[in-house]
Amino acid sequence: MARMTIEMAVKKQISILQSLGSVRKAIAWELGLSRDTVKSYVDVSETCESESNNDTRKDDLQNFFPLCQSELPRKGVIRQILW
Repeated sequence: MARMTIEMAVKKQISILQSLGSVRKAIAWELGLSRDTVKSYVDVSETCESESNNDTRKDDLQNFFPLCQSELPRKGVIRQILW
C-alpha cells in the first residue's frame, strides 16, 4: 500500500514539474530518478490522457443507462448481470 502511495506521489510530482515546463532530464535530477523512469511515467500518463479523452466511451455509457433503468425492475436482474 505504501509503495503505491509513493508511486502516485512521484507521478503527481512529475506531472507538476512537466506542467511548469521542466524537461525530463531536469525532472529526473530534481526527483532523484533515472531519465528512463521519468520517460516511462510520462509515456504512461500520456497514454492514459489520450484514452480518457475518448468521448465515444462516455457516449456508450450514457446510452447504457436507460437500458439499465428498464431492466433492473425485472425479477432476477441484478446490476452485476447488466455490467
